Amino acid sequence: MLEDSLTDEDRLVFDLAFARLASGPMDAVELADEIRTGSAELAHLADIGADELVDDLIDILTRTDRFWVTPAEVIWRADVLLDGVVLTHRLGGREVVDGAIEICPDTEMIDFDIDHDEDLLIDGRVVALELDLADRWHAWSLPGGLPSEVAAGDLIGLRRRGAGIVLEHGPELEAAVAAGGGPEPALLAALEETLAEVGARGIGLEATQIVMGVLADHPDLLRAPTIPLTELLDAAGADRKGDFFGPADVDWELPGARFARQMKADLFRRWSFDPCCEEAFEVACESWSGHATATPSSHEVGEVRRALAHGAVSLALFEFVGPGVDIERWESWLTPLTDTVRRDAAPALYLLGRALERAGRIVAAEEWFERALLADSDFSPPLESLGVLAFERGDLARAISLLGRASPPGRPHPMIEMLEYLSPPVVEVGRNEPCPCGSGRKFKVCHRGRPLDVGDDTSAAKLLLHKATTHLHRREAQVHEELLWALDDDAIERLEYDDLVGDIALFEAGVFERFLAARTEVLPAAEVAEGRRWLETPRRLFEVVGVEAGEWLDLLDVTSGDTHHVVERSGSAGVEVGDYLLLRVVGPEDGSGEGPAAIGVVTKVPMRARESLLAVIDDGAGPYALVRWWSAVTAPPALRNRHGDELVFCELTIDPGVDEDSTRAILDALWGAGAPGPVDERDTWHWNEPAREGSTEMLVVARVDLVDGEVRASTNSERRADDVLGALGAVLPEMRVVVDERTPFDEAAAELEAAGPKEGSGMIDPAEAPPEVQEAMRAYMRELEENWIDEPLPALDGMTPRDAVQDPTRRGDVERILASFVVRDDDLGMDPGRIRGLLGLDG
Repeated sequence: MLEDSLTDEDRLVFDLAFARLASGPMDAVELADEIRTGSAELAHLADIGADELVDDLIDILTRTDRFWVTPAEVIWRADVLLDGVVLTHRLGGREVVDGAIEICPDTEMIDFDIDHDEDLLIDGRVVALELDLADRWHAWSLPGGLPSEVAAGDLIGLRRRGAGIVLEHGPELEAAVAAGGGPEPALLAALEETLAEVGARGIGLEATQIVMGVLADHPDLLRAPTIPLTELLDAAGADRKGDFFGPADVDWELPGARFARQMKADLFRRWSFDPCCEEAFEVACESWSGHATATPSSHEVGEVRRALAHGAVSLALFEFVGPGVDIERWESWLTPLTDTVRRDAAPALYLLGRALERAGRIVAAEEWFERALLADSDFSPPLESLGVLAFERGDLARAISLLGRASPPGRPHPMIEMLEYLSPPVVEVGRNEPCPCGSGRKFKVCHRGRPLDVGDDTSAAKLLLHKATTHLHRREAQVHEELLWALDDDAIERLEYDDLVGDIALFEAGVFERFLAARTEVLPAAEVAEGRRWLETPRRLFEVVGVEAGEWLDLLDVTSGDTHHVVERSGSAGVEVGDYLLLRVVGPEDGSGEGPAAIGVVTKVPMRARESLLAVIDDGAGPYALVRWWSAVTAPPALRNRHGDELVFCELTIDPGVDEDSTRAILDALWGAGAPGPVDERDTWHWNEPAREGSTEMLVVARVDLVDGEVRASTNSERRADDVLGALGAVLPEMRVVVDERTPFDEAAAELEAAGPKEGSGMIDPAEAPPEVQEAMRAYMRELEENWIDEPLPALDGMTPRDAVQDPTRRGDVERILASFVVRDDDLGMDPGRIRGLLGLDG
């Protein structure tokens, strides 16, 4: 299944490669060349270097297991490579009893390219995936069980046929294996060669990785039944560690070992561990690893308990084991550490709570946090966790108190300021006076010590959104990071703290839905109900048709045509009629309440981005698509020339390879007779092209000079520079490029700014120009106005203003563009009034 992070272009590349490789493998360079010439939509890839294009291609194809790429960059379609392969496996007793086939090194390769969310067919039956992490049991469960005649110790075969698997068993299979006379020599030799490469790298590989690599180089192997893969690897001289293999005669380590060392080093640096902290961490880590792998540990319970209580070791260890920790094993390791009344039991109690919280068992986790606090009232981690839970329950006063206790002296917890802002104002009420909430009960038995809504705008919706955002930053920050990773470095820096990206992580990326499901036990019922309605409401594009700044918005849904009157104080500031807004509008439940409300971030959408946003929304508005769209909208505008090329200042110097007179004649033939320069008598030619197809307006796209026998060309885009080189190369076969300097506009501008202004180069105000110059400027502006109405505009999605006014759905867009023009009193600029007349908009 393709990753959601693939762009539409990536998907096109993926599909073209999948189709092209149906008949067999291809070299990556050859495949990349065929792909970029195989679709008009990918023609622009011709501008990308071969090495970069191959790297991009391999990155796209290896995001799934649909392809296999060899070290020599030969690419196979995995299903083509595996078709006809047969693997054998000796059945265990549990497999026979359960009617299942264990997923182990002998068998796991057979469904290499089939995703878990697809149906796996064995003998036409859809098998179920069994996962028992505690017993390390992964198996395919067959409906109806295994054939009745098979028993423990029997050999079965799994033969790949297309996207399905055929189960082979019985005397015929045993005879076929015996007839082979043992492992095929070519297969053993290929395995031995691969194991030697593993030894040279020093990192073990899984059986699947080893055998897929062997098959890619020797696709005729494993087409007849032979002994199981683990026995084949043993015969080839392999050593096994868990599910990984390497040569028996060379020291090698598991793939995660180096990663674990690096992760520990990063942890130690981030937590500012000194040597004694690192030593304590290693004690705790070795104890947990030994328990997780059923390997006896040399560390006593008391020693491990003290190690966990050392500084921030418990917090660092929980981060180190990661979200995939087996809760039952984790609990069985920690429970003996909690069997004491000593203060140093608090970290183990807290870690039990953290694991339960991660598993969604919030109330049980809260109980363990309370027990940790009873063991050590000064231990800050459970104070912080309980403070967050109090916030989620709506008890802001207790949350502030707990987080205040968790804060080191002089460093208030970062959540406290937010909680104080959200807290309702303090109400001075006597204990025995009637409660201000109107319940009729005394204050001491009603709202004393609990939040009291006294009519401010701290609504359930506002609180819920803050709670969910806090959860995102504290518990699922990686989701936000993954959205940014789909962008380039400049966009990541620009959008790292962008409100809309965070809102997309919450809603489109599923964080809010998971938060609501996990926190249902502690969130107030009204907030849970409100949150469920939010999940049913997609983000939409609205046009502002009425506004009272700081009060309300009247919004027209661009897609459905529905209108909404939304009370929105902050989001209505700075908004004008005609603006476009991206937001969620949630109506009142059962017709109650003030009216529809805007939920989350209210984002103003530039008119030029309207159509592209509607395309994203129509396509399902996935999180990556939305973030990429927003990145494009917020990107600094790229300055372009009249032909639409991005400005890059290019300077070329070329040795033509012929004498000066011959060069002059060739340049005359290309671009007309040269004219001597006024100062240094250089020969100069200008390459002119129409401003657009069918236009009589000519633009200078390149200046070419002949100086001391050399051809020197300057232009303002890389495309134009390449055109100059191509034109000269066609008539000067012996030419040699001496200088090819290409400077992006922003770099050139920075260099000019650093150099400072040249004497006599300052600009003057047009109003101070001589009368004859002003008159020439006015004539030029009239010409620009006449040309502008027939120019394709990005803000009109490539339509010209003349065409747009003929479309009732786009006429308003033209009006808004004209309204944005600056009108000069001296008539020395483009006049929107005259343009309206040219477009027939006066009436």
